[in-house]
Amino acid sequence: MKYYIAKSGQAKQTLDGIRGLIGKNNKIWFDFAHEIGASGILRGRSYEQPRAFVFKDDKGNFTSPKGWLKPVKHGATMPFKTNKIMLQKISALPETVKVDQIISQTFNLPLEIRGENFGCSFGSNFWLEIFTISWTSLETPVIVGMPDYQKIIANEKNGENRKTNLDDFKGIPDGFVEVSEEQVEYWFAENKLKNQKTALAEQNAIAA
Repeated sequence: MKYYIAKSGQAKQTLDGIRGLIGKNNKIWFDFAHEIGASGILRGRSYEQPRAFVFKDDKGNFTSPKGWLKPVKHGATMPFKTNKIMLQKISALPETVKVDQIISQTFNLPLEIRGENFGCSFGSNFWLEIFTISWTSLETPVIVGMPDYQKIIANEKNGENRKTNLDDFKGIPDGFVEVSEEQVEYWFAENKLKNQKTALAEQNAIAA
Protein backbone atom coordinates (compact mmCIF):
# COMPACT_ATOMS: atom_id res chain seq x y z
CA MET A 1 0.00 0.00 0.00
CA LYS A 2 1.19 3.49 -0.88
CA TYR A 3 -0.27 6.76 0.34
CA TYR A 4 -1.06 9.97 -1.51
CA ILE A 5 -2.81 13.22 -0.79
CA ALA A 6 -5.31 14.52 -3.33
CA LYS A 7 -3.69 17.94 -3.62
CA SER A 8 -4.87 19.53 -6.85
CA GLY A 9 -6.84 19.27 -10.07
CA GLN A 10 -9.23 16.42 -10.71
CA ALA A 11 -7.71 14.41 -7.87
CA LYS A 12 -8.68 17.05 -5.31
CA GLN A 13 -12.04 17.75 -6.92
CA THR A 14 -13.03 14.08 -7.04
CA LEU A 15 -11.86 13.16 -3.55
CA ASP A 16 -13.36 16.29 -2.00
CA GLY A 17 -16.62 15.31 -3.70
CA ILE A 18 -16.44 11.81 -2.25
CA ARG A 19 -15.76 13.24 1.20
CA GLY A 20 -18.74 15.58 0.90
CA LEU A 21 -21.03 12.74 -0.15
CA ILE A 22 -19.86 10.58 2.75
CA GLY A 23 -20.53 13.43 5.18
CA LYS A 24 -24.02 13.97 3.76
CA ASN A 25 -24.87 10.27 3.94
CA ASN A 26 -23.45 9.88 7.44
CA LYS A 27 -25.74 12.64 8.70
CA ILE A 28 -28.76 10.90 7.20
CA TRP A 29 -27.72 7.51 8.63
CA PHE A 30 -27.07 8.82 12.14
CA ASP A 31 -30.17 11.04 12.14
CA PHE A 32 -32.22 7.96 11.30
CA ALA A 33 -30.55 5.95 14.07
CA HIS A 34 -31.38 8.73 16.54
CA GLU A 35 -34.95 8.87 15.24
CA ILE A 36 -35.57 5.17 15.97
CA GLY A 37 -33.82 5.34 19.35
CA ALA A 38 -30.66 3.47 18.37
CA SER A 39 -27.44 4.30 20.19
CA GLY A 40 -25.29 3.49 17.18
CA ILE A 41 -24.86 1.74 13.86
CA LEU A 42 -22.57 -1.09 12.81
CA ARG A 43 -20.79 -1.24 9.46
CA GLY A 44 -17.47 -2.22 7.93
CA ARG A 45 -16.15 1.19 6.95
CA SER A 46 -17.14 4.80 7.67
CA TYR A 47 -18.69 5.28 4.25
CA GLU A 48 -20.83 2.14 4.25
CA GLN A 49 -24.55 2.05 4.90
CA PRO A 50 -25.53 0.47 8.25
CA ARG A 51 -25.36 -3.31 8.40
CA ALA A 52 -27.09 -3.34 11.77
CA PHE A 53 -28.22 -1.05 14.57
CA VAL A 54 -27.44 -1.01 18.28
CA PHE A 55 -29.89 -0.28 21.08
CA LYS A 56 -29.14 -0.01 24.80
CA ASP A 57 -31.36 0.20 27.85
CA ASP A 58 -30.93 2.63 30.76
CA LYS A 59 -28.29 0.36 32.29
CA GLY A 60 -26.24 0.20 29.10
CA ASN A 61 -27.22 -3.35 28.25
CA PHE A 62 -27.88 -4.34 24.65
CA THR A 63 -31.55 -4.59 23.80
CA SER A 64 -33.86 -4.37 20.81
CA PRO A 65 -37.27 -2.79 20.16
CA LYS A 66 -40.42 -4.73 19.44
CA GLY A 67 -40.30 -6.15 15.94
CA TRP A 68 -36.50 -6.46 15.95
CA LEU A 69 -34.25 -9.49 16.27
CA LYS A 70 -32.55 -10.35 19.55
CA PRO A 71 -29.20 -8.50 19.67
CA VAL A 72 -26.12 -10.56 18.92
CA LYS A 73 -22.39 -9.73 18.94
CA HIS A 74 -21.69 -6.03 19.60
CA GLY A 75 -25.43 -5.54 20.08
CA ALA A 76 -26.19 -5.89 16.38
CA THR A 77 -29.86 -6.15 15.51
CA MET A 78 -32.13 -5.68 12.51
CA PRO A 79 -35.92 -5.78 12.06
CA PHE A 80 -37.72 -9.08 11.63
CA LYS A 81 -38.66 -9.86 8.05
CA THR A 82 -42.26 -9.29 9.08
CA ASN A 83 -41.45 -5.73 10.18
CA LYS A 84 -41.87 -4.53 6.62
CA ILE A 85 -42.44 -0.84 7.35
CA MET A 86 -39.13 -0.52 9.21
CA LEU A 87 -37.29 -2.55 6.57
CA GLN A 88 -38.65 -0.23 3.90
CA LYS A 89 -37.38 2.79 5.83
CA ILE A 90 -33.93 1.24 6.12
CA SER A 91 -33.83 0.29 2.44
CA ALA A 92 -34.65 3.90 1.57
CA LEU A 93 -31.48 5.16 3.28
CA PRO A 94 -28.52 6.19 1.07
CA GLU A 95 -26.46 3.31 -0.24
CA THR A 96 -22.77 2.75 0.45
CA VAL A 97 -20.53 5.26 -1.30
CA LYS A 98 -18.71 3.16 -3.89
CA VAL A 99 -15.27 4.64 -3.23
CA ASP A 100 -13.32 1.89 -5.00
CA GLN A 101 -15.36 2.13 -8.17
CA ILE A 102 -15.32 5.94 -8.28
CA ILE A 103 -11.54 6.15 -7.90
CA SER A 104 -10.89 3.26 -10.26
CA GLN A 105 -13.14 4.56 -13.03
CA THR A 106 -12.26 8.25 -12.69
CA PHE A 107 -8.50 7.74 -12.77
CA ASN A 108 -8.29 4.49 -14.73
CA LEU A 109 -6.70 2.67 -11.80
CA PRO A 110 -7.50 -1.06 -11.90
CA LEU A 111 -8.83 -3.03 -8.98
CA GLU A 112 -7.26 -6.24 -10.22
CA ILE A 113 -4.39 -7.62 -12.25
CA ARG A 114 -5.39 -9.96 -15.03
CA GLY A 115 -2.70 -12.13 -16.53
CA GLU A 116 -1.31 -15.57 -17.15
CA ASN A 117 -1.80 -18.11 -14.34
CA PHE A 118 -0.06 -16.26 -11.51
CA GLY A 119 0.68 -19.53 -9.81
CA CYS A 120 -2.71 -21.05 -10.57
CA SER A 121 -2.84 -23.99 -12.94
CA PHE A 122 -6.09 -22.78 -14.47
CA GLY A 123 -5.38 -19.02 -14.60
CA SER A 124 -7.12 -16.42 -12.47
CA ASN A 125 -7.36 -12.78 -11.52
CA PHE A 126 -5.28 -11.29 -8.72
CA TRP A 127 -7.40 -8.87 -6.70
CA LEU A 128 -5.66 -5.86 -5.23
CA GLU A 129 -6.17 -4.23 -1.89
CA ILE A 130 -9.05 -1.81 -1.99
CA PHE A 131 -8.45 1.92 -1.97
CA THR A 132 -8.67 3.62 1.41
CA ILE A 133 -9.54 7.23 2.11
CA SER A 134 -9.14 9.25 5.28
CA TRP A 135 -8.56 12.78 6.54
CA THR A 136 -7.72 14.47 9.81
CA SER A 137 -10.19 17.33 9.28
CA LEU A 138 -12.43 18.76 6.59
CA GLU A 139 -9.84 21.46 5.96
CA THR A 140 -7.01 19.03 5.15
CA PRO A 141 -6.48 17.09 1.92
CA VAL A 142 -7.99 13.64 1.54
CA ILE A 143 -5.41 10.88 2.07
CA VAL A 144 -5.74 8.00 -0.37
CA GLY A 145 -4.22 4.56 0.12
CA MET A 146 -3.55 2.76 -3.15
CA PRO A 147 -2.02 -0.57 -4.11
CA ASP A 148 1.69 -0.47 -4.95
CA TYR A 149 1.05 -1.35 -8.57
CA GLN A 150 4.66 -1.59 -9.70
CA LYS A 151 5.65 -3.82 -6.81
CA ILE A 152 2.72 -6.15 -7.31
CA ILE A 153 3.36 -6.41 -11.03
CA ALA A 154 7.03 -7.25 -10.42
CA ASN A 155 6.16 -9.86 -7.82
CA GLU A 156 3.49 -11.50 -9.92
CA LYS A 157 5.66 -11.69 -13.02
CA ASN A 158 8.43 -13.14 -10.85
CA GLY A 159 11.03 -12.33 -13.47
CA GLU A 160 9.09 -14.02 -16.25
CA ASN A 161 7.89 -12.34 -19.42
CA ARG A 162 4.19 -12.76 -18.71
CA LYS A 163 1.67 -10.22 -19.92
CA THR A 164 -0.75 -8.48 -17.58
CA ASN A 165 -3.37 -5.79 -18.02
CA LEU A 166 -0.92 -3.40 -16.30
CA ASP A 167 1.95 -3.75 -18.76
CA ASP A 168 1.17 -0.26 -20.06
CA PHE A 169 0.52 1.25 -16.63
CA LYS A 170 1.42 4.95 -16.79
CA GLY A 171 1.65 5.63 -13.09
CA ILE A 172 -0.41 7.57 -10.57
CA PRO A 173 -2.33 10.48 -12.18
CA ASP A 174 -1.41 14.14 -11.70
CA GLY A 175 -2.78 15.81 -8.59
CA PHE A 176 -1.85 12.96 -6.25
CA VAL A 177 1.27 13.59 -4.17
CA GLU A 178 2.91 10.57 -2.53
CA VAL A 179 3.52 10.69 1.22
CA SER A 180 5.04 8.09 3.52
CA GLU A 181 3.07 5.88 5.86
CA GLU A 182 5.02 7.46 8.72
CA GLN A 183 3.84 10.90 7.64
CA VAL A 184 0.23 9.74 7.61
CA GLU A 185 0.60 8.21 11.08
CA TYR A 186 2.17 11.46 12.32
CA TRP A 187 -0.73 13.55 11.00
CA PHE A 188 -3.28 11.41 12.79
CA ALA A 189 -1.28 11.29 16.02
CA GLU A 190 -0.90 15.07 15.88
CA ASN A 191 -4.61 15.53 15.26
CA LYS A 192 -5.50 13.17 18.13
CA LEU A 193 -3.30 15.15 20.51
CA LYS A 194 -4.85 18.40 19.33
CA ASN A 195 -8.36 17.06 19.97
CA GLN A 196 -7.36 15.80 23.42
CA LYS A 197 -5.97 19.23 24.34
CA THR A 198 -9.14 20.91 23.10
CA ALA A 199 -11.34 18.54 25.11
CA LEU A 200 -9.24 19.09 28.23
CA ALA A 201 -9.43 22.86 27.82
CA GLU A 202 -13.22 22.66 27.51
CA GLN A 203 -13.45 20.52 30.66
CA ASN A 204 -11.29 22.99 32.58
CA ALA A 205 -13.43 25.88 31.37
CA ILE A 206 -16.60 24.17 32.60
CA ALA A 207 -15.02 23.35 35.97
CA ALA A 208 -13.75 26.91 36.47
